[in-house]
Amino acid sequence: MPAAYGGHVAQVKYHYQDHDTAYRDDTPVINTWYTVLETDDVRLIYHAIAYDDDEHNGPNFEFRWTLDGNVYTGVAMYSEAGVQKYVYRNKHQIGGATNPLEPSNDPTMCMKDVPKHALHAKLECRVTMAVGTNPHLYQWCLYETLEAT
Repeated sequence: MPAAYGGHVAQVKYHYQDHDTAYRDDTPVINTWYTVLETDDVRLIYHAIAYDDDEHNGPNFEFRWTLDGNVYTGVAMYSEAGVQKYVYRNKHQIGGATNPLEPSNDPTMCMKDVPKHALHAKLECRVTMAVGTNPHLYQWCLYETLEAT
C-alpha cells in the first residue's frame, strides 16, 4: 500500500459543457465541403443543415462526419428550401458497413440511436446541385465536452 506522506489527492469533478457552432455561407459552391465543427474529445448532440436560394424549392445535400478517422456519409434530397435537416447516425447497418447518416425533419431523432462520442470529430456538408441566385448554406452543431468544474 503506498504511503500518502501526510498529503492527499484532491478530487476533481467533471461536467459536460454545452457548445454551439453556427456556419453561414452566402456564396456556396457546388460540391465544395464546408466544415461546421472540427474539435477533440466531443459528444455530439446534433448537426443541422439548411439551404435556400431564389430559384429552388429545395436542395440536395451530402453530409460527412469523420469520427476518430471513421468516415460516415449521408444524403438529403429534395428538401423544402430553408427547412432544417437534422443529421443522425442510423442504428441499422447496411451490408455490414458502418452505420449510415440519415437526415430528418424531426430534431428528436438526433437524441436517439447510436451515441456520437469521438476523440476527434469533423462535421461537414456540401450542396450537390447547382446553386441559384442569392444562395445561403446554413449549418448548426451542438456538442458537449467533459470539463473540470
